[in-house]
Amino acid sequence: MEKAKEHAERTVADYEFIVTDLKQRHIKQKEDLHAKLIAQEEELEKYRVIVQSQEDLTYASADLSAQLAAINERLAESEAARTAAEKRCEDLKEVTSANHELAAMRAKLAELEKEVS
Repeated sequence: MEKAKEHAERTVADYEFIVTDLKQRHIKQKEDLHAKLIAQEEELEKYRVIVQSQEDLTYASADLSAQLAAINERLAESEAARTAAEKRCEDLKEVTSANHELAAMRAKLAELEKEVS
């Protein structure tokens, strides 16, 4: 009977040790998992910041593309206006040249009329 009692006490002590050890392991695992969760939340926040930054860059890029398209359009209009202005200058040169020729002809005509009269 005494041996059975000692055996029972050792068994209870062993079980108490095992339960205590399991509780400590459980607490440690819980702390580790909590630390991992916090680390993952921090990493997730970093990714959110990166995604937001990429979205901002996308919007900025779209805005820059729109501005570039507007500038290209104005450039094309300016180029067309420059070409038209060059054409008008050439036309004016031709008119001026024709006016000089006409003035020279009138002067020659006036001179010839003087000689005839």
